[in-house]
Amino acid sequence: MREDIEEIAALFQQAKAQMLRDNILQWHQAYPNLKHIAKDILDQKCYKLVKNDEIVSVASFYQEGNTYWIKRFATTPSYTKCGYASQLYQHLENLGVVRQAEKICSVTNHSNQKMQHFFLKQGFHKDAEYEDASRKTYGKFYVFCKNLEVSKHDASSRTR
Repeated sequence: MREDIEEIAALFQQAKAQMLRDNILQWHQAYPNLKHIAKDILDQKCYKLVKNDEIVSVASFYQEGNTYWIKRFATTPSYTKCGYASQLYQHLENLGVVRQAEKICSVTNHSNQKMQHFFLKQGFHKDAEYEDASRKTYGKFYVFCKNLEVSKHDASSRTR
């Protein structure tokens, strides 16, 4: 919701500071920013997990063809290792299944071992790697994907 923009921005700032401390080359001071958050909210692509009236995990989730993508996925550093990112991810995966997605994918930097571990734990596999010409100093980025199994029962119940 629009009133969440500032709180999400603060969560992202905390996540960026933690990434710097952990030598993760994924985000920078200008990304993600208020504009990204506002657009995700406006496009209804922003999902949050709230605990005790505080947003503790957030992600952008959107469709391209038969694939759903997760971007800007972060958890407040003081709430990592509490299972909140997994809860939010499970919700997003369930949405993907209900919406008949074939797979869910996300991109992370080679230096972001925490996110790579998270994806592997959730059943993803490393699908590809590339270097972004506009961000050569960041090194390689990895694409992680997970195939979703959507049963005919799920499809028929969705259309009723």
